[in-house]
Amino acid sequence: MATLTAVADLDVWTASDDLVSMIIRATKYKTELSHQYPHEFALLTRVYAHDEQVPEKLRTEAFSILNTWAQQAQSMIINQVVDKLSLRPELDKKLVKRFLSITIQEISRQIQSYFEQHPEIKRMEDMTEIVNQVKTYMDILEHGIVK
Repeated sequence: MATLTAVADLDVWTASDDLVSMIIRATKYKTELSHQYPHEFALLTRVYAHDEQVPEKLRTEAFSILNTWAQQAQSMIINQVVDKLSLRPELDKKLVKRFLSITIQEISRQIQSYFEQHPEIKRMEDMTEIVNQVKTYMDILEHGIVK
């Protein structure tokens, strides 16, 4: 985790102009990082999926570190991305950020569940199905559900 946090460039997320491009850019970037740091990503993927081959103590500690970092990064990313969006004038920016945070937390739970149901997934390239779902969720979030 220390290696990845040292090299991760969160500008990939915050430089996006909308939520869908943020997800696309982030996915491509994570894939590139997974090739540069295959062992770190393999461990994090296994930890995130609660793989029982990872010793429980290590799994618990690594999951805690991962979640703490993810929450801090998510907060920073949400603040910067929402500040760039052209929001409807009647919306409270704090509520929009909170709504986006809640949505991302739920999506994260669904991703975790997906990993638990698909323990064979070890690489970013194998995550196309869940990545496409997340992109659709972000598109719905940004553009709504009504024609």
